[in-house]
Amino acid sequence: MRLFLLTSLLLVAFSARAQTYFYINTIQVQPGQPSDQDQVSLALMGDLSSSGAYIVSSSATVSGSTVTLDVVAADPGGLAVLVPHTEIVLVGQLPAGTYAVQVNGTFVADLAPPGQHSFMVTGAMGSPCDSVDVLDVSYHPFDPDRLLLTSFNGSMALFPYPGFILLDANDDTLGIEPVDYFGLAGTTVHDLNVHPQAVLPQGPFSGTAELWVGFGDSLACSFGLSDELCPDTTCTPLTLSLGNFGGMLVSAVFDWQLLDAQQVAVASGTLELDNMTQDDTAVVCLPPGSYNWTMSTAGFPGGQLYMGIMEGGQGPDTSMTFQQGVVNTMPFSVYEDCPGTINGQVDRAVPHMLQVIPHDGMLEVFTGDGSPVGNFGILDLSGRWLAQGRFARPSGSIDVSHLPSGAYVLRTGRSAVRFLLARP
Repeated sequence: MRLFLLTSLLLVAFSARAQTYFYINTIQVQPGQPSDQDQVSLALMGDLSSSGAYIVSSSATVSGSTVTLDVVAADPGGLAVLVPHTEIVLVGQLPAGTYAVQVNGTFVADLAPPGQHSFMVTGAMGSPCDSVDVLDVSYHPFDPDRLLLTSFNGSMALFPYPGFILLDANDDTLGIEPVDYFGLAGTTVHDLNVHPQAVLPQGPFSGTAELWVGFGDSLACSFGLSDELCPDTTCTPLTLSLGNFGGMLVSAVFDWQLLDAQQVAVASGTLELDNMTQDDTAVVCLPPGSYNWTMSTAGFPGGQLYMGIMEGGQGPDTSMTFQQGVVNTMPFSVYEDCPGTINGQVDRAVPHMLQVIPHDGMLEVFTGDGSPVGNFGILDLSGRWLAQGRFARPSGSIDVSHLPSGAYVLRTGRSAVRFLLARP
């Protein structure tokens, strides 16, 4: 197959009046995991176009985080056969970081995979992995066949074309991330597909998160985990949204209702679009389970309407097109693999229950089990974050005197509770 491909490329190159004498199939960094104390070389492995072809010159220049390879090939004539060749190009010592490889070739074709066009150099004081944390692993709230992993990269290393693999304590694969990012920077959320043969744990579990780079070419980091895939909360705050994405301005009122698996209404309300606002939202808090969201309006208001559901005010979402003139039904599930109990465990201890008491412009917050409140945020019913903070104690007071009368949601990392503010 490779011989056929390269022969075809030779014919194409000849017809285009641009000869190619060296075909690069692989770029390999030497040593395999270089540090800033090593002399780094790049091995260009491929084929010369004939028995007489040769490399005239090769050199490397470094500019910032880019390594540019200048390679010149020639062919004074010879037998038309492919001749394997490896060209070693010395780069030298490099500071710790992630580098991109660019080939500037004369009569050279760079056919190496994209993942081989970058490499990482570690520092003498330690690996960039030391500055990477896996903050959370959980089910996707709306799709039981997906997992979400949140990571934070505090280093300057890019970790090019990253993909996480989640393993359990027996090193069996639970989830694999298709490469979706160019690199890691700050906090990123990674979408993993559950492995078809995976047996997902119920409750707390220990495992490993592996970070692979270069489209899965090499293992960069490995992190030990102790986590729970199900949320530690009796209900999940969801933002229901309706938006017009074009066509014309829409002015109409939309009636909606949420039905549980037994077709019992658990919430209802209206969303309204007018000449000033072409989107509207409502906030509900639902326990794990299956639901139907129905919504309709009178007549045909026009526009291009979409209805969607988002976890909290900024998490994963699911959506569909709103069809006009009919009752729209959007089936969805919320943490389908976590039914009925906290973290999917029937023998779990008393859950972390959040309680609030508003009075005199303050919101008193405390937990029923004595555990710290932790990070918290206040959202309005449109899903906007109005205040954030942290309590290291089981209780605390939040100043809400600046908020107008109305309904709000207080959310911590694992719990949420709705409360009302009434001004005199």
